[in-house]
Amino acid sequence: MKYEKAVQYKKEFLEKVHESIPKYYYIIITPAIANESERYIGEFLRNPKLFNDKNSRKYSSNDDYIVVSFEKSDVYEKK
Repeated sequence: MKYEKAVQYKKEFLEKVHESIPKYYYIIITPAIANESERYIGEFLRNPKLFNDKNSRKYSSNDDYIVVSFEKSDVYEKK
């Protein structure tokens, strides 16, 4: 989906889920192409606080995105 649609999808998703979900899961917009997504998520995990959804646009070669979620853990997040 196009970036603007992904932003809307994420917004609607966050409105529907329990408020604790973003506390325990990353919910991000990432390029739809697997190798671009893998590269973006790898960079994201190095320092999630420096990233926002707009950063994903730098990694996409075709302006096609998906919204993904994955669990936060001590491996990914320094406390």
